[in-house]
Amino acid sequence: MRQNDCRGLRTTTLSEHSSMALKCWAIGAILLLTLISEATAAEQPQGRRPPPPPPPPPPQARCPTMPSRLRACGPVLDRLKRGLRAPRFPCCIVLDTFSAREGAACVCLAARRGILGNRVRIPQDVSRIVSFCGRRMPFPFSCP
Repeated sequence: MRQNDCRGLRTTTLSEHSSMALKCWAIGAILLLTLISEATAAEQPQGRRPPPPPPPPPPQARCPTMPSRLRACGPVLDRLKRGLRAPRFPCCIVLDTFSAREGAACVCLAARRGILGNRVRIPQDVSRIVSFCGRRMPFPFSCP
């Protein structure tokens, strides 16, 4: 019985024996090199990329007009704070001429300059006026 694999080298002639030994040696060498290369690759640190840089902050909002145009929003804010109904005219008409970011910036500037009254809480009351006029506060937003 002849066996032609690497486990038993039972061959009838010397040339078949050396040919089979050479095949087994080549297979063993390939397996050994494969194991060594995999072990070496496992020891090396992975090619991790650095995390991407954070996105740039949104451009700072600017008020394109004089904040004194929002003087009409002072009484509106006062009524809203007391839970009363407030007229949308003329405050919301002025805010409608701006984008949401510009309108919020103008309300912030008017609040900081005291145009809307003395007791204005900057983030809360600015959001209250902007949302009262049917606008959404831009996200993320901080008063300039």
